[in-house]
Amino acid sequence: MSLTKTIYNIFFRRSATIALTTVVGVFAYERIINKSAEYIYERRNQGKLWKHVQPSFKLPTDDDEEASGSGKEGDES
Repeated sequence: MSLTKTIYNIFFRRSATIALTTVVGVFAYERIINKSAEYIYERRNQGKLWKHVQPSFKLPTDDDEEASGSGKEGDES
């Protein structure tokens, strides 16, 4: 049996399998295109995106403000 005949018998012989093959193929295609585009975007913008430059900015977190005692809320004079 040739390869094309085997593929036809497995995937395209009935309408339900054609529909299922199409749906699965669309999801796989979408994932491949999405991951490829994301990879290309990340590579072209290396060092420019927030997740790449964020470590160079030491931003205070909520925990740091509470620990320093400089909270403006609840100041009783």
